[in-house]
Amino acid sequence: MFQTEYDSSQYCAQANALNFNGIVKHLLLDAWIQACRSSTLTTTTTTTTSTTTTTTSTPAIPTATFTVISVDLNGKQFSGMWTTVNSNGVTMATGFTPFTFTGGVGVQYLVTVANWQSIIFVHWDDGTTNSNRPLSSIQDTTLTAYYNVPGNPLTVTLGSVSMTGTPFSGMWMQVYSGGSLVASGFTPLSFNAIYGMTYTLSAANWRYYVFDHWDDGTTNATEPLTVNGPTTLTAYYRTPVKVTIQSVNPFGQAFSGMWTEVWFGGAFYRSGGTTLTFTATWGLPYTVYVANYQNYIFLHWGSGNGNTNPYRTVTPTEDTVIVAVYSTS
Repeated sequence: MFQTEYDSSQYCAQANALNFNGIVKHLLLDAWIQACRSSTLTTTTTTTTSTTTTTTSTPAIPTATFTVISVDLNGKQFSGMWTTVNSNGVTMATGFTPFTFTGGVGVQYLVTVANWQSIIFVHWDDGTTNSNRPLSSIQDTTLTAYYNVPGNPLTVTLGSVSMTGTPFSGMWMQVYSGGSLVASGFTPLSFNAIYGMTYTLSAANWRYYVFDHWDDGTTNATEPLTVNGPTTLTAYYRTPVKVTIQSVNPFGQAFSGMWTEVWFGGAFYRSGGTTLTFTATWGLPYTVYVANYQNYIFLHWGSGNGNTNPYRTVTPTEDTVIVAVYSTS
């Protein structure tokens, strides 16, 4: 039997493994070789780290789509005008009208339309005349660029209305250009005009129909007009109204035959016995005088007027009845 003593410093580092480089000091019988005289306890500590990840989502910018179209000054659409969309100096898109662009709402864009040969930009649908149109915040819409297209005449229409805005026809109009008569006729009168040219319009009176003003506020019946698109110009007229003068007794009973005179503009206008009716022009002043006769003595004007002066000024704006009250005793 052999006994083998091992130096522990030479034992294996791994469990159940024998280091055969040990120093033999004694030979003893019945040696039993053990894997290791000392055991190594290994403790493994596992640390679990919890990590929280926060994800921030940026919402998508909403978009909108606008379309740029080109039309002539009569509003007729045509295609092929070059269009550019820029943002912060960077060209985002280009193309010919009709041109569609989709961009971010809240993003500023600059839309530019170009001329081509004699087809010249005039204005946008919002009235601005700069071909560069800034958009501070876009929306789904259509932007319309108006162009002067040579060979496409513009229509100018002249109309006539009463002072209350009621249309009526038949007032004589004349149109001059460069001293030459280019159109004439009764309202409503339409004629073809050339973009940028100036025409002189003249509206005539007829009997009780008296010109008052154009719808742009001009009170001169002869007015220059520079054409920059289809135009409708309306002349306002003082139209005829009826004025009737009646005579009654203090009890309101009508009787006839009292002499009446009407003056207009300082000149004698009408006369006759009551009941007298005459045609007046809307809004113009007339002076009415009623006379006495024997025991028929003028007392006052009726209908709440109460004036005891036999002379009365009336400025009718509609058919009017005025009443003279007489003493008949």
